[in-house]
Amino acid sequence: MLIYSLQLTNFKKYANLLIDNLPEKGVIKVGGKNESGKTTIGEAVCFALFGRTFLNDNKKAKRLIRWDETEMRVTLVVVDDENKRFEITRTINADGVTSIRVMRLSDDRVLIDSLPEGDKFVCDLLGYDYDTFVDSFCMVQRELTTPDAHSHSIKQMAGIADYGHISDELAIEKDEEKALLNALKPRYHKKSIELKAIGLDESWLPELVDAKESLQVNWFTKQKLTTQLDEINTVYSESHQQYRGVKQQDNLFEWLGAFLLPLLIGAWLVWGLFQFFPEVIQTWLPDNTSSHHGNSFVIWVQIGMFPFAMGCVLLYSISLFFKWLAELKMTELKEKAGEILSVLKQSYHEVIKEPNHTVPMRIAKMLSKKSTDMKERVSSLAISPVEKFNHVPQLMEKIPEYTATESEIMHAVMELQDTLHRQGQDVEQCLADLDYEILIEKERSDEAGQLRAALQKLSQTMQQHQKNINVRDYSIKMMQRAASQSVDDFNQSITEFAEKVLPYFTDQRYSQLKINKDLSVEVFSNEKQNYMAYDEISAGTQRQIMLALRMGMSEQLAKNTGNKRQFIFLDEPFAFFDYQRSISTLEVLPKVSETITQIWVTSQEFPDELTLSH
Repeated sequence: MLIYSLQLTNFKKYANLLIDNLPEKGVIKVGGKNESGKTTIGEAVCFALFGRTFLNDNKKAKRLIRWDETEMRVTLVVVDDENKRFEITRTINADGVTSIRVMRLSDDRVLIDSLPEGDKFVCDLLGYDYDTFVDSFCMVQRELTTPDAHSHSIKQMAGIADYGHISDELAIEKDEEKALLNALKPRYHKKSIELKAIGLDESWLPELVDAKESLQVNWFTKQKLTTQLDEINTVYSESHQQYRGVKQQDNLFEWLGAFLLPLLIGAWLVWGLFQFFPEVIQTWLPDNTSSHHGNSFVIWVQIGMFPFAMGCVLLYSISLFFKWLAELKMTELKEKAGEILSVLKQSYHEVIKEPNHTVPMRIAKMLSKKSTDMKERVSSLAISPVEKFNHVPQLMEKIPEYTATESEIMHAVMELQDTLHRQGQDVEQCLADLDYEILIEKERSDEAGQLRAALQKLSQTMQQHQKNINVRDYSIKMMQRAASQSVDDFNQSITEFAEKVLPYFTDQRYSQLKINKDLSVEVFSNEKQNYMAYDEISAGTQRQIMLALRMGMSEQLAKNTGNKRQFIFLDEPFAFFDYQRSISTLEVLPKVSETITQIWVTSQEFPDELTLSH
């Protein structure tokens, strides 16, 4: 950005001053004695751009009004890299009220006429703000000191201002994330304590539910067996009587068959001998038997023995049939006896079953503690009544053959029913206790579940905050790494620039610099042939070195802000230069940079030999 013209009205010493048609390249001399208003020119430029100067901030800007005047105005025309001209007019009255107007001269269009928008427009147009301007392109004599490496303007010169902004924003975001994380930690700790206080056993509720299901099955079994036992007395009594009658029939027909079988066999043998071997029979007859009587006996046997033998066969078949019927009935009755035996056996095993076979031991203990009558509960659930029913196994051995009496069966059934009934009542009470315990445990489990859900949500949120912190830490480190490289490049650039012009400023005494990351300077002395600390050099030489250094920094800033052509205002830069060094420096200034082309220089006097723009 270059200055085309500057007009002052009632600005400090100047009632009216117009400087126009300024060259775009070269040195513009502003000469005069002390208090003649040389520095005021620089202040006017600064005020036009930023509404303040390096001597008066925004609140004190009305001090810039000329004595006894009520208003002052500064009009500055600047030219950008595309040769577009913008007129910036800024005024202030005695009440401290400031106004601004920005006009594009190519079409005389007013672009901005309000203060906030105007300030922003000017900064965007220039590419830098006030602090950066006074640290670079507007160097008054008192400010030729070692620059602050951490200042915003130096960061902008080094091209790391954006890195700084981003790092600052990341640091703020990181602190915010830390604050949010730290705010969640007490809540997480509190809920963790609440969850721990519940002392939930994850296996307890499933175990209670399983125990309830087991007891329900046990209760239904007892009810079913009690109902089945009701039928046993009647069934066994009827079956027992039937079995005795059928058994007698079976014995009778078995005896009859045993009697008829040999008789049948004998009749058939006799009939067969007399039928087929009569001659043999005749020889067996006694000699004194008459032939008539012998023949008659043989004939009678031949005729009568066959019907007799057939009658025996018929009777034997009838006995076998009725014996088969009796055995069939006995088989049915034995099957009924087997069913009765099965019910008794199940009932017996049910009443003597150990409690651990029904529910886990710790649930049995819990139920025992809840019992209003622990001894009764223990006797019905925890102790098997084996002794009370030690006769049942022997009784069950008699049932298949119906050798057990009806009274024995009735007595055993009554005892089993009574025990099953009492055990069923105990199981019902246990189920009620379990329902209550399950209800309580579900409430505790729901409460613990809500706490776990809250803890999980808090944990996820905390993890996200921690992740955000880590990401920002990493991003800051990356920004610092990138900034560090940019600083190295910046140092190298301004070192090369300073070394190019330093011999002219120092009469060839110093030509090499070392600039550290903190912008501390060491200079190579040609006389001592060694690097010297900045503090070892005289004050005058320090200012000469700083002039070279700051011009190099200003050039870098112009490049970083996209200004291909840039003005610079040097206020009394040669106060500590001797005559010859001032001449050589003024001659070299227009040549040191292709970017800083318009150089304003104030001085009490300039060498007569110079023919520079003025």
